[in-house]
Amino acid sequence: MPTIHRARGFRFVIYFNDHMPVHVHAIAGPEMARITLEDPDGDTVIEFATDGISPRELRWLRKEVADHRDKIFWEWSRIHG
Repeated sequence: MPTIHRARGFRFVIYFNDHMPVHVHAIAGPEMARITLEDPDGDTVIEFATDGISPRELRWLRKEVADHRDKIFWEWSRIHG
């Protein structure tokens, strides 16, 4: 699972055998959130998050993914073709 981005203690990863829609897993220790990118011009959606991630961190994660949308789409295409 390649790490495509790091920020505030989170690693943002894309699994090799993952499924559509385009999404990343944000991991910090035992905590994890899955953030989906609806489409290149759409919004980000938190699909899943462990209980240890605060609402404030979830808002930040959505913004971080939105801010790096182009990089995430590029990495997804590179990994999944």
